[in-house]
Amino acid sequence: MTDDGLEQARDRLREKMGKGARFDAPSAPHEALSAMRLARAACTRRITSIDDRGLEQPLTAALVAEVSCLARYLAEGLEQLTGHIGLEGGDAERSSDLAGEVTLAKILPGRALRALYLHALQHLDVALRDLDDAGWQKSLEVPGLAVGTPASAVSLMNAALQRCSKELH
Repeated sequence: MTDDGLEQARDRLREKMGKGARFDAPSAPHEALSAMRLARAACTRRITSIDDRGLEQPLTAALVAEVSCLARYLAEGLEQLTGHIGLEGGDAERSSDLAGEVTLAKILPGRALRALYLHALQHLDVALRDLDDAGWQKSLEVPGLAVGTPASAVSLMNAALQRCSKELH
């Protein structure tokens, strides 16, 4: 298929999916996002293959909690760039202590930890797709993390997901 044919197919798909569908902005780092999403898929396959008791093992729970909380923190930071405030509203209390959040998350039951992971990664993906071209150029501030830009947040999450996928068994 030619580039023009592919672009026409994408346009038809966007039209078919309707106004509520989210897509990456044209200026988004598409290769980095693709790598992160592939790493997410690999990590998710590992997590779904582990039963609840296995997820409750200290090293596994700590790793899944770390990835989940990082994804949530990054998503909340990205929401600040887009002005989206989520269901809780703009007054929702957000922790600025990532390590404390990980400490709490890693003691969750396996099913809850799995749900946290799935929700946090989906939340991050939606927040990334909500960024417009200008949003990808903005400075991103996340408490306790030296992130810098949305693109560097994608790289940070990709690294965390790759580590998770390699270390889970």
